[in-house]
Amino acid sequence: MAVLAPDGVPDPWLTFLAEGTGAIPLVGLAVLVVLLYGRDRLANRRVPGSEVLGLDPETDSTIQSSNTTTSE
Repeated sequence: MAVLAPDGVPDPWLTFLAEGTGAIPLVGLAVLVVLLYGRDRLANRRVPGSEVLGLDPETDSTIQSSNTTTSE
């Protein structure tokens, strides 16, 4: 234990190594999945609306009319 944490303070390089060995494989795996499947295949669906939650879906014309402002 004294080799890993001399005087009770962890070695910064060991901490960096521990963080790197955890983060680098996960980031590498995510990049590999995107390269293998492609961005278009992974994100080919539109954003879900309120109908997913069981609420009444609003029509596009209702949303557009409530967001427009008239200038006089």
